[in-house]
Amino acid sequence: MPCAIDEILNESCQTVQGTLEHLVQELATDFNLDLDMQRLLASPEANTLRGAMQTFAVWMVRNSSQ
Repeated sequence: MPCAIDEILNESCQTVQGTLEHLVQELATDFNLDLDMQRLLASPEANTLRGAMQTFAVWMVRNSSQ
């Protein structure tokens, strides 16, 4: 049985991924970088950022209902 955190993570998965992709694209444009987007998004650093964004999503949803 999924808990509330699992539900938040499942529902926010596409938003978090889309936000991360948008950030990478914007930074690449800002700094005129030629990147391998798939390799970059699969990196440990991107996973760390993704995890932080998921943590923020859970915190935001949980605190907005109080």
